[in-house]
Amino acid sequence: MKNLFSTMLALTFVIGAANHSLASGSSGGGGYGGGTSNYRVEKKVDQSYERGKSIYKGRVESVGKIKYCVQTDEGLVKLRGKSLKPYKNGTYQDLASKLYDCETPDALIADTIGSNNISFVLYYLNKRHKLNLNDG
Repeated sequence: MKNLFSTMLALTFVIGAANHSLASGSSGGGGYGGGTSNYRVEKKVDQSYERGKSIYKGRVESVGKIKYCVQTDEGLVKLRGKSLKPYKNGTYQDLASKLYDCETPDALIADTIGSNNISFVLYYLNKRHKLNLNDG
């Protein structure tokens, strides 16, 4: 009786695994390899990057929309990938001290949005434009 129960339990497991394999879209021999899967792999979201992007794009109500300018040899220019080139491999502090609000050129962004928010924006700009900034 015990053997019969064990055999039935094993068969139930095998049938359940086969049904799961067929339901999930596996093909090509019925094994685990080579088939496709309907399971969605969740990507990890970089919360600091997303927060910095939201602040930069003006989506954070407490900060509002700001036009970012950066100090270059030509003076203040609108922040773009090209205008950030001189800051590549630099420090976060150096870039923070050169970011200004285009609407009020004498106001540093760090003073306008606060130290916590500027750290998120700098993190976003560093990753977005591959600046390789360091703590210096």
